Amino acid sequence: LVAWALYFANKSRSGWKSRVGREVATWLSMPSIILGLHFESELGNYFEEAYAWHNRPGPLHTRSGFRMMEIHDLYFDFELPWWNEVNDNPTDKMPKTMAYLNSNFEGEDLEMRRTLIMRGLKA
Repeated sequence: LVAWALYFANKSRSGWKSRVGREVATWLSMPSIILGLHFESELGNYFEEAYAWHNRPGPLHTRSGFRMMEIHDLYFDFELPWWNEVNDNPTDKMPKTMAYLNSNFEGEDLEMRRTLIMRGLKA
């Protein structure tokens, strides 16, 4: 992504594309932005699974969609255990986020970001 951003910043004939390239390159050099990208990506895994569940037919429905009679299966078999596990041990469900957090931040900054992540997961 950094190479793409720098290419746009340096080779674009358009002023706004050049500015966007510089901004993206700057953002990707900031550890807090990279941490946020890891967090969003791994949290996205949860939402992809929930979306896929609604996209599949189930034992009580032959068509995909909102499967009302099976919603308890999604909630009790996937959603509730996932959220409990990520809150109890975020390293299991978000290994890249937590590894990046621990290797790129220290002291009060580390604790503040860890607290923000946990607050976000508990919300």
